[in-house]
Amino acid sequence: MKHPALKFLTPAIAGLCLGLVPNASKAAVLYFDPAGATQVTTGGTYTWDTTSLEWSTSSTLSGSPVAWNSTDAACFVAGAGFTGNITVDVNSAINVAGIFDGNLGPSGCNLTLAGTGSLAFGSGAQAFGAGGSDGNSITMDIPITDGPGGPAQPESEEAGVNVINMFTPNTYTGGFILGPSSNGNLGGVAINNSLAFGTGVISSSAAATREISTPLAAQTGPINLANNFNLWNGALEIAGVQSAPVTLSGTLALSTAGTTSTFQIQSTKDVGAGLTTVTVTGGITGAGNIAKTGPGTLILAGGSKNTYTGSTTISAGTLKLNDQNEISTSSGINMNGGTLDPGGNSQNFGTLTIGASAGTFSYIDFEAGDFVNLNFADSHSQTWGTGAIDLINYNGGTGTDWNGSGDVINFGSQTGLTQAQLDGIEFNGVGFEAALDASGNLYQLATPTPEPSSIALGLLGGLGVFLMRRKKA
Repeated sequence: MKHPALKFLTPAIAGLCLGLVPNASKAAVLYFDPAGATQVTTGGTYTWDTTSLEWSTSSTLSGSPVAWNSTDAACFVAGAGFTGNITVDVNSAINVAGIFDGNLGPSGCNLTLAGTGSLAFGSGAQAFGAGGSDGNSITMDIPITDGPGGPAQPESEEAGVNVINMFTPNTYTGGFILGPSSNGNLGGVAINNSLAFGTGVISSSAAATREISTPLAAQTGPINLANNFNLWNGALEIAGVQSAPVTLSGTLALSTAGTTSTFQIQSTKDVGAGLTTVTVTGGITGAGNIAKTGPGTLILAGGSKNTYTGSTTISAGTLKLNDQNEISTSSGINMNGGTLDPGGNSQNFGTLTIGASAGTFSYIDFEAGDFVNLNFADSHSQTWGTGAIDLINYNGGTGTDWNGSGDVINFGSQTGLTQAQLDGIEFNGVGFEAALDASGNLYQLATPTPEPSSIALGLLGGLGVFLMRRKKA
């Protein structure tokens, strides 16, 4: 059976997705060799056109380089061991069947493609790889367009900490395949504009972590990705810096083939440089999960379009809800740190789980002045960690019962939480004891009930004062 992400591809293109080989046309690979038998130099600026003899037919330097062949893939650079920085100017429209930088025999370099021209990728999936062990990158300062034969579909492949920087608006229409990194969450695709991925669907090709980030340099302000996303098994991370908040206005489909796909916002490796805000307006569907990791805020603004059935985990930063019922009632809420902000909107959730370790707090922010109803499913059978949850700006019931006004948190019945779970709930930073009334509404006791040890200490203290006074008398 084909991998679900490849069901729309031909067998040859599926091979590209799995092995990063040239495209379905069985294209050859030419190796950039502008100086023939002499290696390129760090900091050098070169050109790429259709007539100059500057390509080797093998990965080694050639004494007889050839001209560019528009049906071939390009590899940078010929020769062994070069890992420096070069700029290659493209001043015309060049047809190409994919780009390799360190994924084949040569080590790979820090490559910038600049100039007034463009690269036209052939139809279907085309390799777009930054590999090698030196942490190299490809920076695209020229656009990618559709080439001969129909819509182009670049596929990224990053190994280690290598990055592909897509710094120009692109017009290709076949979509973009986010390939996995061979070394986990260390590389990725960096963008600085709303059309970096062209106009097609952004999809993933295998079970792995891939990342889209907005880089520290070359920002152009807020980014709106109107592309639809199809995320299969694995994790997609949106990360970056404060100057480029991102809106995802296309549909985000999280693997209908399984429940292992996860949409993560701001990875923990970006602490101190996380995006201010990521807003999802196009709706989230499928059986996958959402995880809020790292700093910054994720705003769910898809309303009824959010029908995903996987879990919702908050580990850091803030998950804010823009309207009522932004999260499916079948989605359990896992608090491992961070803040859930209902945004002043009433919500119906699945179960609640507190998974953090001792001394770690999670928060639900009710926002001052708003009365909110939060209805959780019966959660008494959920295994809670030893952390605590603090209800901040909470204005609900206090005393011997819920008072019938203000904020409401409901767990279905009076047995919706165990006593041990109730002991992990605080109100506005104060450890008042929590209880559930007969309807499952949460309230705080007006006076905390002392622990048995505290009662014993109090009795001993009182006895000591009595004996001292008796002695003085």
